[in-house]
Amino acid sequence: MALGSAGGPEGVVIAPEGVPPWLLAGAVHLLHPRLWVAVMEDRETAVVAVSHCREVSVGGQIRVAGEGIRVVEVPVPPARVLALSGPPKAGKSRLRGALYEALRALEVRARKAGAAPPRWFVQAFSPDSEGQWVADAHALGRGAEAEARARAIKNALKGSGAFFSPEWVEKTRSQLHGLCRWAEVVVADLGGLPSSENREILEGAREAQALLVPVVLTRPDGEDGGWGRFWAGMGLRPLYAGPFHEGLAAELLRGIIPGELHAFLGGA
Repeated sequence: MALGSAGGPEGVVIAPEGVPPWLLAGAVHLLHPRLWVAVMEDRETAVVAVSHCREVSVGGQIRVAGEGIRVVEVPVPPARVLALSGPPKAGKSRLRGALYEALRALEVRARKAGAAPPRWFVQAFSPDSEGQWVADAHALGRGAEAEARARAIKNALKGSGAFFSPEWVEKTRSQLHGLCRWAEVVVADLGGLPSSENREILEGAREAQALLVPVVLTRPDGEDGGWGRFWAGMGLRPLYAGPFHEGLAAELLRGIIPGELHAFLGGA
């Protein structure tokens, strides 16, 4: 069995001549962390068995020429990263939840209609990620208890030095980079306080050549917690800056997904 690499960790082609099926299956499993894995079908063509990126699809073909492996490039638009920001208690967790529900409903409606929905992922890029479970606790009538526990856990995390630790920031930057290689729409909740760590995490999106689309939620008095200056410092203008309101999730998604998918959006 021969292996041929394309671009280091990018992808790998397996030539399974004389290899029993169990060994081939094991090789594909072991190589699963690669960006893609393909198996030779004939002397010049390999078929993709595993893919973690949009440039190469499962079932797609890889041309293997005499001088080496050549991926038949497929032009793909850059991933859109909807970066949620704003001061604490501005409604970011609520908006993140509404975006999740809107994207899930869009996918269901699109598939039922025979259309191809975008690949998407929603993630909180904050060390504590307290907003969602505190919001859920309020819905269950235990909000006050959750608020107190969240403060205690956050203070303990900060006291340990693990809050925005260099290791966490690097892992999170790498995670965002990988998501941008795989998904077409990434919703990234950055938390309540602008920081140099936020900027470093966002470099993962820029390294993947993704399009950063900032959103700034404000408090009722218009306070943005310094996020307007943060985004201006990165040379970016928010797609939306203002308070949370019903229907905002659908409005934001209409600004970043292809027009032919707008019909599958509700009024989230």
